[in-house]
Amino acid sequence: MTRLNQALILATMLFNYPVFSDENQITPQSQGEANFISGGVGSDEQDAIKAVRGEYNLSLLFSAQGTGEYLSDAEVNITDSSGNPVLDTVAKGPMLLAKLKPGNYTVTAELEGKVSRKKVKIGKKGKSALSFAWLTVDVCQPNTKAGKHYLIRPFNVRTVRAELVEAEQAFKQA
Repeated sequence: MTRLNQALILATMLFNYPVFSDENQITPQSQGEANFISGGVGSDEQDAIKAVRGEYNLSLLFSAQGTGEYLSDAEVNITDSSGNPVLDTVAKGPMLLAKLKPGNYTVTAELEGKVSRKKVKIGKKGKSALSFAWLTVDVCQPNTKAGKHYLIRPFNVRTVRAELVEAEQAFKQA
């Protein structure tokens, strides 16, 4: 490989690096009195979330039942014991951390039309964690009568992007 080719490859990688690093930034958000972050697509975002986990008292994790594959884009709604909305957002990845006032809450998570509700108590000290798992099928299954394959669930764009980011990181290390 010539030096010119190496220089062009390096310049291309450096030029594209800020695009990928901006995607991996975890930005704290707030709604009313609730502070939260979400993400976890790719190892950089997962590390960033784990680094600030101690600042939040509620941790939510979204995954596929059986495989444990991380899922994103879950619609999350948290209400207090009186049914008042506290947080209403779409998780940008498989992890959502929230800082809530002490009290009893109902957490509703919806993904692809499938709804799951869980109750959680947030104390003055300590942390609470909830995990939501949905039964999904990500592969084409054969129809034995017709000999055809049907896609049961469309691919998750964030999962594909996470795989691309991980592949790029592996490429950079090679």
